[in-house]
Amino acid sequence: VEGEPERWTPLTETLLFLAARSDHIARLIGPSLEKENWVICDRFSASTLVYQGIARGVGIDTVKALQDTIPGMIYPDLTIILDVDPKTGLKRAGARREMLESRFEKFGPKFHDTLREAFRALAQAQENRCVMIDGGRAQELVANDVWQIVQERLTP
Repeated sequence: VEGEPERWTPLTETLLFLAARSDHIARLIGPSLEKENWVICDRFSASTLVYQGIARGVGIDTVKALQDTIPGMIYPDLTIILDVDPKTGLKRAGARREMLESRFEKFGPKFHDTLREAFRALAQAQENRCVMIDGGRAQELVANDVWQIVQERLTP
């Protein structure tokens, strides 16, 4: 997530993310789920499908096939997609104090427009798992919406 946009080929980037995910599942997520803990991730399988599969052109079928090779691969019960106009999102990202992980912000407007449309399509196609929230509003409103969705979908 650091360096210039073309630092990695799209396939290499996908494999690196999936290698990190495999390790994360084996060392943290899997053991946490075995203890019946909730696990919250800020990026997971949907992001790889959209970022690498669609926006980087690797292909959804290729990403799905690669994800299926991960031992113990799991998929979230709930994916919350914060829908934000790309210009607003990039402006927010640029306002962060520490922008060490800024590689994807450098890809340009067309890339970010593609991401937004792909996430919207994913939310529509997988509405049983994905919920889209208007992330362009005040932080408190977005947080309240997220918490409401979590309570509705994940609590007994």
